[in-house]
Amino acid sequence: MFSFLRRKTALDVINESTVEIYRKYAGNSLSDSDLLEVIQTTMRAFKDASVAKNENISGQVLMNITAFMVMYRSNKSKDDWLSHLNNEVELYLRSGLRNNYKNNYLVRI
Repeated sequence: MFSFLRRKTALDVINESTVEIYRKYAGNSLSDSDLLEVIQTTMRAFKDASVAKNENISGQVLMNITAFMVMYRSNKSKDDWLSHLNNEVELYLRSGLRNNYKNNYLVRI
């Protein structure tokens, strides 16, 4: 109740900034909370996979992968996106990162 009276936390500000960065890849097809879910889930999945491979995915590449996943999710159902994400993580674990994730930077930091 009266959430508009609540002071913003540092996490609120970070989440808002993160959504703002990726909004252009989703248009208006996803709510802020759905967009944040895609961002966090994608980054966590690839980060966990990189740890399992004893590798490090740079922040720039991780943001690029996330931009691709946001675009995919904005045109597909949540279940389709989760299946695609799982397939992409499995591909990374077997064969490494796709070249378009490494070389075509959509997000500039």
